Amino acid sequence: MAEFTYRNVVQRALTNSEVDDNLRHVEELHDETLAARDIAVSESILYTSTVDGLAATAEGGYFVVTEVGELVYYRVESGVAVEKARIGARLPFAGGTLTQALNHAPSVSLASAATVNIGAAAANAITITGTTTITAFGTIASGAIRVLTFAGALTLTHNATSLILPGGANITTAAGDVAVMLSLGSGNWRCIAYQRASGTVLNVPHTWAVAGEVKVPVGDADVIPGFFVPSLATGQTVKLVEARHKIGSGTSATVKLQKNGVDITGFTGISVTTTATLTNPADVALAAGDYIQPIVTAVSGTPKNLTLTVALEYRRA
Repeated sequence: MAEFTYRNVVQRALTNSEVDDNLRHVEELHDETLAARDIAVSESILYTSTVDGLAATAEGGYFVVTEVGELVYYRVESGVAVEKARIGARLPFAGGTLTQALNHAPSVSLASAATVNIGAAAANAITITGTTTITAFGTIASGAIRVLTFAGALTLTHNATSLILPGGANITTAAGDVAVMLSLGSGNWRCIAYQRASGTVLNVPHTWAVAGEVKVPVGDADVIPGFFVPSLATGQTVKLVEARHKIGSGTSATVKLQKNGVDITGFTGISVTTTATLTNPADVALAAGDYIQPIVTAVSGTPKNLTLTVALEYRRA
């Protein structure tokens, strides 16, 4: 705290310099007092989430929540937490170099649920337990990052806005899998990295969509173009693992998949109906440059608007 010298006892008038020094000391004491007051008040009303703050604060009262480097001040108004101010937290966030490691809080565990509020967790590293399908991760400011480790098998449900997953497809987790999630704000999240414990890369979907009537090809007419398996890294392998399919209307269309013009075992005689269905026979090994193509072999009841998605599983050594 700044030293203050009281000079009115001297038997002479204070000089301008002495007056300025005293005023400066008074201002420093005032600033330090206010800072101490703010810290004391913040500590006594500091909570880890708005839910906890609301539960402990009376109508009209204030509480503080920490959010990604900021202290957020809320006032309880008609039972709702209304944000009133944000101030920088105790670490400098305007740039600069740390002089030692910045260690995150110890990992915590959250049970799987339709919505798992990872933004409100007391750590950046979170273990997700249970097997309940997850469709959302809660709301926190844009830019927040959470590292999730899954304790078992569950489904992460892809959503093009609120839960963006690699390849635009659902993910079935396994024990030890790790996902890095980036908040986009407003309850939206993007998975920016996913690592399989087994070393398997995420399944990559390939989708064919046939608008209008589905017909058996005659000559070059009504042929559905295929795709080539891309080049593979050293030690990488790829397999055809499943197909999902559906028509919009009609009775059925019978479809098969071919590799380089030869029927693929397990993926022939597929009956596509208005009910979304999974065909999941034994996995089929593929190689770089293989040409995968669907062929319609029969139709019934004028089927229309066919969707066929196959998944390729890429594995690294």
